Amino acid sequence: MPNSSPLSLRTLFRGTAAAALIVAIIGYAAYQAKGVTLGPSIHVDQDLNGTSTNERVITLSGTIRRANAISLNGRPIYVDLEGRFSERFALMPGTNILVITARGADGREVQRTLTVVRTAEQTAITP
Repeated sequence: MPNSSPLSLRTLFRGTAAAALIVAIIGYAAYQAKGVTLGPSIHVDQDLNGTSTNERVITLSGTIRRANAISLNGRPIYVDLEGRFSERFALMPGTNILVITARGADGREVQRTLTVVRTAEQTAITP
């Protein structure tokens, strides 16, 4: 009779536990690597691109992820601990181009460009 031993419950449990641990470690590593592979991102709360307004000042707010620096038209913007920002921007009459740039720790950059047109203000006609 060949020498074969039946697979014990203890051996089966150890193998299953080891496999589950390896899958958990690989899954966690993939989740953590997401920040490295995706790079920085910019989310603007209200998409103002292509809009027109007669307001002189607008507020641009949103969230950045996986970035350590953000700027609006080359000027640094400060963010809170959750990555939220809120910045007031003075509009010139006519077309205004707002460029939001986020830079990750690895030097990668992402930009979001918004075009907002400031229309002429309504003036009251006095007799």
